Amino acid sequence: MKYKIRTLSEKEAICKYYEKNGWKATFEKYAISRQTLVHWRRRIKEAKPSVAHPLSRKIQTRSARPEIIALVKKLHKEDPSLSLEQIRLKVCKKQNISRTVVWHIVQGHK
Repeated sequence: MKYKIRTLSEKEAICKYYEKNGWKATFEKYAISRQTLVHWRRRIKEAKPSVAHPLSRKIQTRSARPEIIALVKKLHKEDPSLSLEQIRLKVCKKQNISRTVVWHIVQGHK
């Protein structure tokens, strides 16, 4: 069976379906393993409303402080030819951030 990436709302709906209908019906309808279902339920239960949901695949640029975000934008604006790795290495002196976070900041996803 091909692996299907499910959205957060789909995962929550499947967990609610499980609570209402039980394991057997959930497996027959959605074809997910019991381990996956237990994992999703635990992560949803542990999630805090003030923090981004842990099941979300969205990259968290909020971990970067505002001054770091401003520095990344400034470095990119001053010299657009700098690679993401070069920007990351310059910024890493202040805070250790990933190249993916730098990319999201440069693309304006923050």
